[in-house]
Amino acid sequence: MAVYADLILYNGKVYTVDQNKSWCKAVAVAGGDILFVGANEEAKAYEGEQTKVIDLEGKMVLPGFFDSHAHVSMGGAEALFTVDLNDCESQQEAADAVKKFLDDKPDAEVIIGVGWGNAIGTGIGPRKEILDEIAPHVPVCLYSEDHHSLWVNSKALELAGITNETENPKGGVIERDPATGEASGTLRESAMNLVTNHIPEYTVEQYKEGILAYQKMAAACGITSVHEPFMRNGNALDAYSELEKEGKLTIRFRNSLFVDPEKGIDQVEELAAEREKHSQGTYFQTNSAKFFIDGVVEGATAYLEEPYEHIDSHGELVWDPESYKETAARLHKERFTIHIHSIGDASTRIALDGLEYAEEQDEPFDSRHAITHLQLVNPEDIGRMKKLNVVAVPNITRK
Repeated sequence: MAVYADLILYNGKVYTVDQNKSWCKAVAVAGGDILFVGANEEAKAYEGEQTKVIDLEGKMVLPGFFDSHAHVSMGGAEALFTVDLNDCESQQEAADAVKKFLDDKPDAEVIIGVGWGNAIGTGIGPRKEILDEIAPHVPVCLYSEDHHSLWVNSKALELAGITNETENPKGGVIERDPATGEASGTLRESAMNLVTNHIPEYTVEQYKEGILAYQKMAAACGITSVHEPFMRNGNALDAYSELEKEGKLTIRFRNSLFVDPEKGIDQVEELAAEREKHSQGTYFQTNSAKFFIDGVVEGATAYLEEPYEHIDSHGELVWDPESYKETAARLHKERFTIHIHSIGDASTRIALDGLEYAEEQDEPFDSRHAITHLQLVNPEDIGRMKKLNVVAVPNITRK
């Protein structure tokens, strides 16, 4: 029985990226799969009465790009509904952007902004006073460009109940005035949650709007698949599922569920249930789990073998190593692909220790476990990554 294509492209310059880096003229596609790549004449065998035919007239065809690290749902919503601070080169410019937002929306109950660079803190994070002058009556929460630091005003600190007696949470830092011990206005890593847990999440509709805006931009750049490496349960997952059911997704999204260091191994069953709920679609699937082992160099929270030059600290380790190992082993057993944020050389060694332990506890499978960012890696651990078949996902930029 003849197999006919849904679509045939003729007269193209098709770059196959096979082992020989060969070129051809025609491509036949059926049901979303490539049936044939080759000469125009041979492609005719797949042409039926219902086949759509396009004459490319010499235009080029390339395989689609896979973006291995894009925070689509969060970034899309932020681009549409928050204060854009990416072009601000000083604390004053960021404050001016906040003031303009508040002038335009005087009834705002909270102000969210994204994009300030750690450099504007001149070695330490920016302070609350400049934001207090502009918005003393409403919480202001401004994420750094890497989302590992939060600049807040006094109202936000009050909302979170942060006082001189509040201790740093595991893996986080509340920056303080050295003279008074009072929170100065910058929160690092898990300390951000003290405030953000009190801030309303974006709605499902806002997430959907942001995802669709990203999708349009990505498709124009030739991106056909995306890995979103950090998803909490909630509205963002529901937004993807609704868009899948509505037939509005045109590129493939593969997402990682966040693994909470406070819950450890106890959350594995919950994560497995979420994966089952969100893994049935063609364009949207959730099939991996995301650990954050450390922070970032810019905020002095990446976990290093040697201390930082400007402070007596090796950075912040987000997970207890033993808890991480046991949780990773259980997720591995449940056939999750494990995706790990690690920037420092010390945290990368701990990340590999956990993956090695997980492999030892269970029979091997095509896990595709990955470590992302990898700004500092001990040369000895590069060989370990190869031995364990761990995928390296370095990022030129992390905005």
